[in-house]
Amino acid sequence: EVPPVWQHSIAQTRAPRFPADTEYRGENRPYGASISFDVNGEQLPHPDDEIEKARQEELRQNPPEEVDEDEEKKERPPTKAAFRILDADGNLTREFERDVHQGLNRVFWGLESDPFRRPPGGEEDWFNQGGSGPEVLPGTYTVVVRFGEEEAQGAVEVRPDPRVEISMEDRRANWEARQRAGAVQETLADALTRIAAARSDADVVIAQIDRVQQLAKAAGQEFDDDEDKPFADLKKEAGEFKKELTGLEKFFRDPAGTKGITGGIKAWSELSRAGWFIGSTKDAPSPAVLRHLENAERLAAAGVDSVNTFFSGPYEEFRAKVLVEDELRVFGSWEALEMP
Repeated sequence: EVPPVWQHSIAQTRAPRFPADTEYRGENRPYGASISFDVNGEQLPHPDDEIEKARQEELRQNPPEEVDEDEEKKERPPTKAAFRILDADGNLTREFERDVHQGLNRVFWGLESDPFRRPPGGEEDWFNQGGSGPEVLPGTYTVVVRFGEEEAQGAVEVRPDPRVEISMEDRRANWEARQRAGAVQETLADALTRIAAARSDADVVIAQIDRVQQLAKAAGQEFDDDEDKPFADLKKEAGEFKKELTGLEKFFRDPAGTKGITGGIKAWSELSRAGWFIGSTKDAPSPAVLRHLENAERLAAAGVDSVNTFFSGPYEEFRAKVLVEDELRVFGSWEALEMP
Protein backbone atom coordinates (compact mmCIF):
# COMPACT_ATOMS: atom_id res chain seq x y z
CA GLU A 1 0.00 0.00 0.00
CA VAL A 2 1.42 3.37 -1.09
CA PRO A 3 -0.79 6.45 -0.54
CA PRO A 4 -0.40 9.56 -2.73
CA VAL A 5 2.40 11.92 -1.72
CA TRP A 6 2.90 15.66 -2.21
CA GLN A 7 6.24 17.21 -3.02
CA HIS A 8 6.98 20.09 -0.69
CA SER A 9 9.71 22.06 1.04
CA ILE A 10 9.70 23.07 4.69
CA ALA A 11 10.89 26.53 5.62
CA GLN A 12 12.61 27.22 8.89
CA THR A 13 10.22 28.88 11.32
CA ARG A 14 10.81 32.37 12.61
CA ALA A 15 11.91 31.88 16.15
CA PRO A 16 14.34 33.05 18.79
CA ARG A 17 17.92 31.95 18.68
CA PHE A 18 17.28 29.37 21.42
CA PRO A 19 13.80 27.97 20.58
CA ALA A 20 13.70 25.33 23.32
CA ASP A 21 13.03 28.08 25.84
CA THR A 22 9.94 29.48 24.10
CA GLU A 23 8.46 26.94 21.70
CA TYR A 24 8.04 23.22 21.13
CA ARG A 25 9.38 21.54 18.02
CA GLY A 26 8.42 17.94 17.30
CA GLU A 27 9.94 15.53 14.80
CA ASN A 28 8.28 15.44 11.38
CA ARG A 29 7.48 12.20 9.60
CA PRO A 30 10.09 11.28 6.98
CA TYR A 31 9.76 13.05 3.66
CA GLY A 32 8.41 11.09 0.72
CA ALA A 33 6.21 8.13 -0.14
CA SER A 34 5.27 5.73 2.67
CA ILE A 35 5.57 2.10 1.49
CA SER A 36 3.83 -0.40 3.80
CA PHE A 37 4.32 -4.16 3.37
CA ASP A 38 4.25 -7.35 5.41
CA VAL A 39 7.11 -9.89 5.63
CA ASN A 40 7.80 -12.86 7.87
CA GLY A 41 10.65 -15.20 8.59
CA GLU A 42 12.35 -16.68 11.64
CA GLN A 43 15.62 -15.00 10.63
CA LEU A 44 14.05 -11.54 10.97
CA PRO A 45 14.13 -9.53 14.22
CA HIS A 46 10.90 -8.99 16.13
CA PRO A 47 9.64 -5.38 16.17
CA ASP A 48 9.15 -5.51 19.93
CA ASP A 49 12.52 -4.88 21.62
CA GLU A 50 11.76 -7.00 24.68
CA ILE A 51 10.58 -9.97 22.63
CA GLU A 52 13.59 -9.66 20.35
CA LYS A 53 15.94 -9.52 23.34
CA ALA A 54 14.41 -12.71 24.71
CA ARG A 55 14.61 -14.37 21.29
CA GLN A 56 18.32 -13.55 20.98
CA GLU A 57 18.95 -14.92 24.47
CA GLU A 58 17.18 -18.14 23.49
CA LEU A 59 19.40 -18.44 20.41
CA ARG A 60 22.50 -17.99 22.57
CA GLN A 61 21.30 -20.67 24.96
CA ASN A 62 20.29 -23.06 22.18
CA PRO A 63 22.38 -22.26 19.11
CA PRO A 64 21.36 -23.90 15.81
CA GLU A 65 23.33 -26.85 14.49
CA GLU A 66 26.47 -25.87 12.61
CA VAL A 67 26.35 -26.29 8.84
CA ASP A 68 28.96 -26.07 6.10
CA GLU A 69 29.91 -22.42 5.53
CA ASP A 70 29.40 -22.63 1.74
CA GLU A 71 26.00 -24.25 2.18
CA GLU A 72 25.05 -21.63 4.77
CA LYS A 73 25.83 -18.84 2.29
CA LYS A 74 23.65 -20.51 -0.34
CA GLU A 75 20.75 -21.12 2.01
CA ARG A 76 21.00 -17.96 4.13
CA PRO A 77 17.51 -16.43 4.24
CA PRO A 78 17.10 -12.75 3.33
CA THR A 79 17.06 -9.99 5.94
CA LYS A 80 16.64 -7.05 3.55
CA ALA A 81 13.92 -6.00 1.16
CA ALA A 82 14.88 -4.65 -2.26
CA PHE A 83 12.94 -1.75 -3.79
CA ARG A 84 12.70 -0.61 -7.39
CA ILE A 85 10.87 2.55 -8.46
CA LEU A 86 9.74 2.63 -12.11
CA ASP A 87 8.39 5.63 -14.00
CA ALA A 88 5.30 5.58 -16.23
CA ASP A 89 7.37 4.18 -19.14
CA GLY A 90 8.79 1.37 -17.01
CA ASN A 91 12.25 2.91 -16.74
CA LEU A 92 14.16 2.31 -13.50
CA THR A 93 14.23 5.53 -11.49
CA ARG A 94 15.48 4.46 -8.07
CA GLU A 95 16.82 1.25 -6.53
CA PHE A 96 17.66 0.64 -2.87
CA GLU A 97 17.55 -1.89 -0.01
CA ARG A 98 16.33 -1.64 3.56
CA ASP A 99 16.53 -3.89 6.64
CA VAL A 100 13.16 -5.32 7.64
CA HIS A 101 11.60 -6.99 10.68
CA GLN A 102 8.80 -9.48 11.22
CA GLY A 103 5.31 -8.28 10.44
CA LEU A 104 4.28 -4.88 9.13
CA ASN A 105 7.10 -2.69 7.82
CA ARG A 106 7.01 0.90 6.64
CA VAL A 107 9.76 2.29 4.43
CA PHE A 108 9.93 5.79 2.96
CA TRP A 109 11.10 6.60 -0.55
CA GLY A 110 12.26 10.21 -0.51
CA LEU A 111 11.10 10.84 -4.12
CA GLU A 112 14.72 10.96 -5.26
CA SER A 113 16.18 9.28 -8.34
CA ASP A 114 19.35 7.20 -8.43
CA PRO A 115 22.56 9.21 -7.94
CA PHE A 116 24.96 10.04 -10.73
CA ARG A 117 28.40 8.46 -10.59
CA ARG A 118 30.97 10.51 -8.66
CA PRO A 119 34.70 10.84 -9.20
CA PRO A 120 37.15 9.45 -6.64
CA GLY A 121 38.50 11.83 -4.04
CA GLY A 122 35.39 12.86 -2.11
CA GLU A 123 33.77 15.15 -4.69
CA GLU A 124 30.11 15.58 -3.74
CA ASP A 125 26.97 15.48 -5.85
CA TRP A 126 25.45 18.97 -5.76
CA PHE A 127 21.89 17.61 -6.10
CA ASN A 128 21.96 15.71 -2.84
CA GLN A 129 24.76 15.24 -0.32
CA GLY A 130 23.27 11.96 0.90
CA GLY A 131 24.01 9.80 -2.12
CA SER A 132 20.86 10.23 -4.19
CA GLY A 133 19.90 11.99 -7.40
CA PRO A 134 17.43 14.75 -8.29
CA GLU A 135 13.84 14.61 -7.08
CA VAL A 136 11.51 13.00 -9.62
CA LEU A 137 8.82 14.78 -11.63
CA PRO A 138 5.19 14.62 -10.52
CA GLY A 139 3.43 11.58 -11.96
CA THR A 140 2.53 7.97 -11.26
CA TYR A 141 5.31 5.56 -10.34
CA THR A 142 5.38 1.82 -9.76
CA VAL A 143 6.92 0.56 -6.53
CA VAL A 144 8.27 -3.01 -6.70
CA VAL A 145 9.20 -4.68 -3.39
CA ARG A 146 11.15 -7.93 -3.43
CA PHE A 147 11.92 -10.11 -0.41
CA GLY A 148 13.69 -13.35 -1.23
CA GLU A 149 11.69 -14.99 -4.00
CA GLU A 150 8.52 -13.03 -3.21
CA GLU A 151 7.62 -9.86 -5.06
CA ALA A 152 4.78 -7.35 -4.82
CA GLN A 153 4.09 -4.02 -6.45
CA GLY A 154 1.84 -1.00 -6.17
CA ALA A 155 1.41 2.44 -7.67
CA VAL A 156 2.17 5.77 -6.03
CA GLU A 157 1.03 9.15 -7.28
CA VAL A 158 3.59 11.91 -6.77
CA ARG A 159 1.78 15.24 -6.71
CA PRO A 160 3.35 18.69 -7.11
CA ASP A 161 3.40 21.18 -4.25
CA PRO A 162 0.04 23.01 -4.68
CA ARG A 163 1.56 26.18 -3.22
CA VAL A 164 4.07 26.50 -6.06
CA GLU A 165 2.80 27.50 -9.49
CA ILE A 166 5.28 25.91 -11.91
CA SER A 167 4.01 24.40 -15.14
CA MET A 168 4.80 20.79 -16.01
CA GLU A 169 6.67 22.05 -19.07
CA ASP A 170 9.02 24.14 -16.90
CA ARG A 171 9.43 21.28 -14.41
CA ARG A 172 10.40 18.97 -17.25
CA ALA A 173 12.90 21.52 -18.59
CA ASN A 174 14.49 21.62 -15.13
CA TRP A 175 14.60 17.81 -14.97
CA GLU A 176 16.20 17.57 -18.41
CA ALA A 177 18.84 20.15 -17.43
CA ARG A 178 19.63 18.12 -14.31
CA GLN A 179 19.98 14.95 -16.38
CA ARG A 180 22.21 16.81 -18.83
CA ALA A 181 24.43 18.05 -16.01
CA GLY A 182 24.43 14.57 -14.46
CA ALA A 183 25.60 13.02 -17.73
CA VAL A 184 28.56 15.44 -17.79
CA GLN A 185 29.30 14.58 -14.14
CA GLU A 186 29.44 10.87 -14.98
CA THR A 187 31.81 11.55 -17.89
CA LEU A 188 34.08 13.55 -15.56
CA ALA A 189 33.83 10.76 -12.98
CA ASP A 190 34.95 8.19 -15.57
CA ALA A 191 37.87 10.37 -16.68
CA LEU A 192 39.04 11.08 -13.12
CA THR A 193 38.64 7.41 -12.15
CA ARG A 194 40.82 6.43 -15.09
CA ILE A 195 43.45 9.01 -14.10
CA ALA A 196 43.42 7.79 -10.47
CA ALA A 197 43.77 4.15 -11.56
CA ALA A 198 46.73 4.98 -13.84
CA ARG A 199 48.41 6.93 -11.03
CA SER A 200 47.95 3.95 -8.70
CA ASP A 201 49.44 1.63 -11.33
CA ALA A 202 52.45 3.94 -11.67
CA ASP A 203 52.93 3.85 -7.89
CA VAL A 204 52.93 0.04 -8.03
CA VAL A 205 55.56 0.09 -10.79
CA ILE A 206 57.78 2.47 -8.79
CA ALA A 207 57.40 0.27 -5.70
CA GLN A 208 58.34 -2.81 -7.74
CA ILE A 209 61.42 -1.05 -9.12
CA ASP A 210 62.44 -0.09 -5.58
CA ARG A 211 62.02 -3.75 -4.57
CA VAL A 212 64.20 -4.96 -7.46
CA GLN A 213 66.87 -2.38 -6.59
CA GLN A 214 66.82 -3.41 -2.93
CA LEU A 215 67.18 -7.08 -3.87
CA ALA A 216 70.11 -6.24 -6.14
CA LYS A 217 71.79 -4.36 -3.32
CA ALA A 218 71.15 -7.25 -0.91
CA ALA A 219 72.74 -9.61 -3.44
CA GLY A 220 75.97 -7.61 -3.26
CA GLN A 221 75.67 -5.48 -6.39
CA GLU A 222 77.26 -2.04 -6.13
CA PHE A 223 76.26 1.06 -8.10
CA ASP A 224 78.28 4.24 -8.59
CA ASP A 225 75.11 6.35 -8.78
CA ASP A 226 71.34 5.96 -9.01
CA GLU A 227 71.36 5.91 -12.81
CA ASP A 228 73.25 2.59 -12.75
CA LYS A 229 70.55 0.84 -10.69
CA PRO A 230 68.17 -1.61 -12.41
CA PHE A 231 65.28 0.09 -14.24
CA ALA A 232 66.53 3.57 -13.28
CA ASP A 233 65.32 5.03 -16.57
CA LEU A 234 61.92 3.40 -16.26
CA LYS A 235 61.54 4.72 -12.70
CA LYS A 236 62.32 8.22 -13.94
CA GLU A 237 59.80 7.75 -16.74
CA ALA A 238 57.18 6.62 -14.21
CA GLY A 239 57.67 9.88 -12.30
CA GLU A 240 57.15 11.89 -15.49
CA PHE A 241 54.12 9.71 -16.25
CA LYS A 242 52.56 10.71 -12.92
CA LYS A 243 53.24 14.39 -13.59
CA GLU A 244 51.36 14.09 -16.89
CA LEU A 245 48.44 12.51 -15.05
CA THR A 246 48.38 15.41 -12.60
CA GLY A 247 48.30 17.79 -15.55
CA LEU A 248 45.32 15.92 -16.96
CA GLU A 249 43.49 16.09 -13.65
CA LYS A 250 43.94 19.87 -13.62
CA PHE A 251 41.65 20.08 -16.65
CA PHE A 252 38.83 18.99 -14.36
CA ARG A 253 39.74 20.03 -10.79
CA ASP A 254 42.59 20.93 -8.48
CA PRO A 255 44.39 17.71 -7.46
CA ALA A 256 44.34 16.74 -3.79
CA GLY A 257 47.04 18.51 -1.81
CA THR A 258 47.12 21.57 -4.07
CA LYS A 259 48.23 24.59 -2.03
CA GLY A 260 47.29 28.22 -2.44
CA ILE A 261 44.73 29.85 -4.70
CA THR A 262 44.81 28.45 -8.21
CA GLY A 263 43.68 30.42 -11.23
CA GLY A 264 41.38 29.46 -14.06
CA ILE A 265 37.95 27.84 -14.19
CA LYS A 266 37.92 24.06 -13.93
CA ALA A 267 35.28 21.82 -15.51
CA TRP A 268 34.16 20.40 -12.17
CA SER A 269 33.78 23.77 -10.46
CA GLU A 270 31.84 25.20 -13.42
CA LEU A 271 29.61 22.12 -13.52
CA SER A 272 29.05 22.36 -9.76
CA ARG A 273 28.05 25.99 -10.15
CA ALA A 274 25.56 25.16 -12.91
CA GLY A 275 24.24 22.18 -10.97
CA TRP A 276 23.70 24.26 -7.85
CA PHE A 277 21.75 26.88 -9.79
CA ILE A 278 19.60 24.26 -11.55
CA GLY A 279 18.99 22.31 -8.35
CA SER A 280 17.99 25.36 -6.32
CA THR A 281 14.55 25.43 -7.97
CA LYS A 282 12.12 23.24 -9.88
CA ASP A 283 11.54 25.97 -12.45
CA ALA A 284 13.07 26.01 -15.94
CA PRO A 285 16.72 27.12 -15.92
CA SER A 286 17.41 30.64 -17.16
CA PRO A 287 19.64 31.35 -20.19
CA ALA A 288 22.38 32.52 -17.80
CA VAL A 289 22.30 29.21 -15.92
CA LEU A 290 22.36 27.25 -19.17
CA ARG A 291 25.46 29.21 -20.22
CA HIS A 292 27.24 27.91 -17.09
CA LEU A 293 26.24 24.39 -18.12
CA GLU A 294 27.43 24.95 -21.69
CA ASN A 295 30.76 26.28 -20.39
CA ALA A 296 31.14 23.19 -18.20
CA GLU A 297 30.42 20.97 -21.20
CA ARG A 298 33.06 22.76 -23.30
CA LEU A 299 35.68 22.52 -20.54
CA ALA A 300 34.82 18.85 -19.96
CA ALA A 301 35.02 18.07 -23.68
CA ALA A 302 38.50 19.62 -23.93
CA GLY A 303 39.66 17.63 -20.90
CA VAL A 304 38.18 14.38 -22.20
CA ASP A 305 39.94 14.86 -25.57
CA SER A 306 43.24 15.26 -23.72
CA VAL A 307 42.54 12.16 -21.62
CA ASN A 308 41.73 10.10 -24.71
CA THR A 309 44.89 11.31 -26.46
CA PHE A 310 47.04 10.46 -23.44
CA PHE A 311 45.56 7.00 -22.86
CA SER A 312 45.82 6.04 -26.52
CA GLY A 313 49.43 7.27 -26.74
CA PRO A 314 51.80 7.81 -23.79
CA TYR A 315 49.82 5.51 -21.52
CA GLU A 316 50.02 2.57 -23.93
CA GLU A 317 53.71 3.20 -24.57
CA PHE A 318 54.56 3.19 -20.86
CA ARG A 319 52.32 0.19 -20.23
CA ALA A 320 54.08 -1.78 -22.98
CA LYS A 321 57.49 -1.07 -21.44
CA VAL A 322 56.32 -2.37 -18.05
CA LEU A 323 54.59 -5.49 -19.34
CA VAL A 324 57.74 -6.86 -21.01
CA GLU A 325 59.66 -6.77 -17.72
CA ASP A 326 59.05 -9.99 -15.80
CA GLU A 327 60.78 -8.63 -12.70
CA LEU A 328 58.17 -5.88 -12.37
CA ARG A 329 55.21 -8.18 -12.02
CA VAL A 330 53.25 -7.57 -8.84
CA PHE A 331 53.47 -11.25 -7.95
CA GLY A 332 56.77 -12.54 -9.22
CA SER A 333 57.77 -16.21 -9.47
CA TRP A 334 60.16 -17.54 -6.85
CA GLU A 335 62.33 -20.63 -6.81
CA ALA A 336 62.23 -23.04 -3.86
CA LEU A 337 64.63 -22.20 -1.04
CA GLU A 338 67.33 -24.65 -0.06
CA MET A 339 69.28 -24.85 3.17
CA PRO A 340 73.08 -24.64 2.79
